[in-house]
Amino acid sequence: MISKVWITLAAVSFLATHALAAKWSVDPTQSRLLFAADDSGTRFTGTFKTWTAAIDFDAAHLDASSFEVSVDTKSVDAKDPVRNQEILGPDWLNVASYPTAHFVAKKLSLGESGGYQAIGTLKIRNIEKTIRLLFTVSANGNTIHAKGAVTLKRTDFDLGLHRGEEWVALPVEVSFEIVATVVQE
Repeated sequence: MISKVWITLAAVSFLATHALAAKWSVDPTQSRLLFAADDSGTRFTGTFKTWTAAIDFDAAHLDASSFEVSVDTKSVDAKDPVRNQEILGPDWLNVASYPTAHFVAKKLSLGESGGYQAIGTLKIRNIEKTIRLLFTVSANGNTIHAKGAVTLKRTDFDLGLHRGEEWVALPVEVSFEIVATVVQE
């Protein structure tokens, strides 16, 4: 009898320390993936219109939380047809060879100023780099609103290597706003 009690306690303890994070479904009509950079001293912004995110997040169980984002690079819109064509081309995103960018974060923790941070791998043009993404989450019932940003150095991913820094600045700010609801299983 005592061995059954210990086995039960061990199982409960294991489940409590290895809790599964909640799965979230992103609302694409309310969510955005944005970027901003400077071109010849002028700020421009853009968005990726098509992307997906698999989110497992529980603020109480960050060790079990993760997310994965896939971006259709062909869906870029820099709000200028000439700039769009250049970004799609071989010197920038090279969408013919690399149609998808990918970010996977499996290490989430408390961040600065009450927010969170995700350490993950970003893959653009088949180049992988570890990045630290800062974000905040607010909840309203079964809905979360997450906002975050990271600044990337474009040349780390071989983006625009033939364009000097005096033309296109090296930093590219990538930000997101996500509205998601918990998936009932």
